[in-house]
Amino acid sequence: MKTFDHFGECAARVGAILMGISLPAFGEIKTEQVEKSVVRVINLEGQSTGTGFVISPDGYIATNHHVVGEVPWVVVVRIDGDRIRSFQAEVIFRDEGLDMAIVRAKEMKAPALELAAELPAKGSAVFAFGFPGQSDDNHAVAELIRFCARTPNGVENLDSPMRQALNVSVQRGALQNEMRYSWYDSVGFDGDSEDPKQWKKLNILQHSAPVNRGNSGGPLLDQQGRVIGINTAVKSDAMNALRLSGSISELFDVIAEKRINASIVGPDEFQFDIRLISLLIAVIALVAVGILIVFRLRDQGAIESPSALVPERSRRATTVVPRSPARRAPMEKEWRSKFTLSGSGFRLRLDPALLKSKGGRILIGRSPKSSDIQVDHDSISKVHAAIFEQNGALYIEDRQSSNGTRVNGERLGGNLAAVKLKIGDTVELGEVTLRFEVG
Repeated sequence: MKTFDHFGECAARVGAILMGISLPAFGEIKTEQVEKSVVRVINLEGQSTGTGFVISPDGYIATNHHVVGEVPWVVVVRIDGDRIRSFQAEVIFRDEGLDMAIVRAKEMKAPALELAAELPAKGSAVFAFGFPGQSDDNHAVAELIRFCARTPNGVENLDSPMRQALNVSVQRGALQNEMRYSWYDSVGFDGDSEDPKQWKKLNILQHSAPVNRGNSGGPLLDQQGRVIGINTAVKSDAMNALRLSGSISELFDVIAEKRINASIVGPDEFQFDIRLISLLIAVIALVAVGILIVFRLRDQGAIESPSALVPERSRRATTVVPRSPARRAPMEKEWRSKFTLSGSGFRLRLDPALLKSKGGRILIGRSPKSSDIQVDHDSISKVHAAIFEQNGALYIEDRQSSNGTRVNGERLGGNLAAVKLKIGDTVELGEVTLRFEVG
């Protein structure tokens, strides 16, 4: 398999050369593209800095709660072309238990990173971006803080000494584990142990990409350059160091509630891959070259034409009888019927009009704000599952729910990302058991 993958990469590069484009090195993400979406966050009240990343082209930025603290606004700084620019950003969401926050710099225009709806497999490569304090130029950081205090919405030339404080770093590692703990359980954050916020449980990712204090609030990306987590903490002892990130999925409800124009990419969504296009072009080019070689050799007499190999007396006139067109296999009908998921006192109606109005995907969950169909039961997550259409059939997928989604007893997730629904299937959403039926 590795040999085939390497051949595919090489063929893709041949295709890329024929197209006149360049591809990144094997197994690397486009770091220069990601850097455009990473900003330095300055808390002027605490005279401290951290990292943030753009989640919407409208200026929304995700970071850690402990980076913004309790102040109403912070300053974010980024390199914008040939200038250094600072933007005052309002804190629009903060959650101490999640240790997450969202700020908005209305005047800032920067590309947004895609957010991953699902995690990659354990052992997959991950990348941590940010501004690690240990490698900072202290004079440059101090100058940057003074600049932001003086001009929260300012512009400076790139030759400024504070340019050194805006060099985004990237570290590579592997996804090691996903846990459901509180930050107080995991790393013992300072705080009141009696405060329920300290014990709020969330999905925490353990990985091996080196991070430092300045990385707080920075993105943890998968190999496709999609955000899977927010780098938050390092738990160290004499034996090892655990690098921990809060799962980006913890912000999905907030993003939906505040109508933030973020791009949440699921495994079923089409992803344009230039390597695939390049590979196809390379194969076509190789086939074309092979055909040209065959014709050139035949013209030179190295290969005789097939008719020359047939004895003269056996060359008879033949009548070609046109064939009737082959009968095409019937395609699956477009989904036009109405279906229901019924049971446990619930009846969920699924019809084409609802699917069309929701952009081809119906979300099922407990939250009336985040879901299209509400199931009011304690075992149901805010957004529990999704039903979508593909090739005229309906499929169901789990949305990282707490209590899981099962179809005919099989739990969705991991290798079983989505399942095609058939009449009579049993669907379990947490503790709610439903049956897929027509009508």
